[in-house]
Amino acid sequence: MLCIGSKPLENELFGSTWKTPIVEFAEKTDPKMILNGKDPSTGKIKINRIYLTRSAVVEILHAESPNEIWVRLSNHITSELCLREPYKLRQMANFEVGDYAIAPVSDRVFGRCIIEELRTEDRRKIVRIFFIDEGTRRWVYPEVLHELEERLAFHPWQAILVSMANVAPTTADLYASREWKTRDCEILREILNGFPYLRIDVLFSSALRNDYSRPVIADIYGVKNDGNEISCVSIANLFIEYNLEGVDVLDSLTDAADHVDYPAQETNEKSAVDPSHPTVPDDWKNTEEEMADVESSVIFKMSLREDGDDFDLQQCQVPIFEDNDIKKFVHDGKVLVALENFENAEPFELYARPIGPKKNEEKTIVSAETEYFVPCQWLLEAEEQYRSAAEKLDAFYSNAKNRKTLPKEEIEEMHRNGWNVYAVCAVHEDRAVVTGEWQRVEVLQCDMFAHVRYLDSGGREKVLLTSLYKIHKQHCTYPPLCLQLCLSGIRERREIGREGWSDEAVEKFRSVILSDECPMEISGDFEMLGSDRTPLELQQSPPYMAPHVWFISKLRILSHNGTVHDNMLKFIPNVISQPKWPYQR
Repeated sequence: MLCIGSKPLENELFGSTWKTPIVEFAEKTDPKMILNGKDPSTGKIKINRIYLTRSAVVEILHAESPNEIWVRLSNHITSELCLREPYKLRQMANFEVGDYAIAPVSDRVFGRCIIEELRTEDRRKIVRIFFIDEGTRRWVYPEVLHELEERLAFHPWQAILVSMANVAPTTADLYASREWKTRDCEILREILNGFPYLRIDVLFSSALRNDYSRPVIADIYGVKNDGNEISCVSIANLFIEYNLEGVDVLDSLTDAADHVDYPAQETNEKSAVDPSHPTVPDDWKNTEEEMADVESSVIFKMSLREDGDDFDLQQCQVPIFEDNDIKKFVHDGKVLVALENFENAEPFELYARPIGPKKNEEKTIVSAETEYFVPCQWLLEAEEQYRSAAEKLDAFYSNAKNRKTLPKEEIEEMHRNGWNVYAVCAVHEDRAVVTGEWQRVEVLQCDMFAHVRYLDSGGREKVLLTSLYKIHKQHCTYPPLCLQLCLSGIRERREIGREGWSDEAVEKFRSVILSDECPMEISGDFEMLGSDRTPLELQQSPPYMAPHVWFISKLRILSHNGTVHDNMLKFIPNVISQPKWPYQR
């Protein structure tokens, strides 16, 4: 929430004009937040930006200068905001600086952009645009600009503008204005290109600015991988080291309000349209009928014959995550995992995604600081894998003709015959924001609702039967990305006839023992029960009796002392150690 004081103070702090105001002011009325979408009075599109208020790991997009560095969060949704065939293009007849549009960003792909400048070169009009999700600028011809639908205006810019704190360009003349020289910017780009990811630590400001276009002021660090070690390196320190004559070191800022942005030196390069930049294809498909001949792509690849077996429930069985799969993540006899569905975790029912080095890749943790960045890097790699799989599911099942309803009767018949049932589920908004709109699930039971287990994001939930659809066999070729775990060798001493864990013990387990901020390390026994119970029998059994559950004896949270087992014995009353519990009683 933006809290702003009196009007004179606003003018003093903000000035009289703003590039991208957050709120608007009118006489004798309260400030009004400006929302995304189309302004009904002007017909103009408004798209807000992401303004970071915390530290984050990001990927570098482009750097114009130390005070104009474009980055993007690791969980960005750029792909979902791009337009591909079939799509009805509507060329823009009239436009001006500040208007939003779509333009070719790559071959046969359109991206969102904003118009920055209009010029005439060699007697022909050209337009400078900025791709708001890619963080890059291009000069293009007006005919490649097309109208942006309002539905695409409700997602903020994916590109985030960051300004490096505590550095300034040198100047020999105290009275001359400072600016970043071309060489300074080239050195910075060369440094940044050496890091696949950056960590930005945001500096907080005592002055509120009514302008989304202002950069995030931050200390910037490169995530460095030196063979067996991953560490964090200050970009400012490297910039100073490689450019002593061009950079002045400032006193460490504690308030971003004192930060100054310096312009980059202007160049005399002639604005010109890059002939290699994509244009609008002559054979662009505007309708689904025109698209029929290109639906053999990965996203749409499928046999749509009504008599085919691409959606047959018996054919569409997702493989269990087995020993050979877990071995790919073993490092020094241990497996790192990231906890999922934290709010519903119980000792006998945990969900976690394995992370870690790829097969035959060696990495070690060498210090307390590095212990954070090693799993941080592996988490990013795991997120990339998950995002790739989620994008394919979203793209495929968002196409209505790829959705086949899953009747309750078919589910019940499969269970009676001893078959597991796998499906895709249209999930609620809270879960979809993080893990995608369409998710693979196992249907455990049906009554008024469907009881499902999320294969890739973890957890069990009741969902509407109408939210389930048959899964295509191409999405059953890989095991779940999330493991279901059970802590073995420990239990709570309770009254006779009362099994499992008390509510008090579970609450203590979540609040004191676990952490959703740090990865966990599994060691010791790590095995599956291999239950042969049928789906109907499992409906009457505890969740840990399922054949896909992994039982673990030692679990440690990185940066925590002692194992989870040890801490449960120490901090939760009536918890005792009992080998092989709960699966051997």
